[in-house]
Amino acid sequence: MSTAPKKPDPNTDAQGQPLASIAPQSNNDENQRYELVQRGQLHTLNYRCYFRDVQTKTIVSPFHDIPLVNEQYNSSTGNQADTIYNMVVEVPRWTNAKMEINKQLKLNPIVQDVKSG
Repeated sequence: MSTAPKKPDPNTDAQGQPLASIAPQSNNDENQRYELVQRGQLHTLNYRCYFRDVQTKTIVSPFHDIPLVNEQYNSSTGNQADTIYNMVVEVPRWTNAKMEINKQLKLNPIVQDVKSG
């Protein structure tokens, strides 16, 4: 039986309760590198949602052009311990609609998923 003191869990407070999530302390627009460009009517087969690079004003692919690590945000905080990752979530909030990144279309837009079968 070990008598070594138990190390504190970095994910809990002094009472053992889980720590609350804390958003980065900055303006959301300050670090926004990409914006959405929507085409067509939502929830139809004509709908397309593209990603535009705010700096270059060009449409980019979420697969090939958006880096995993957000270097712009990391360098702006100056804290090497902060690592912010980019991610694309294709599940619309508060709906049952299923969307997906289309791998066949140019620039890989998010489209309404078509059930097969």
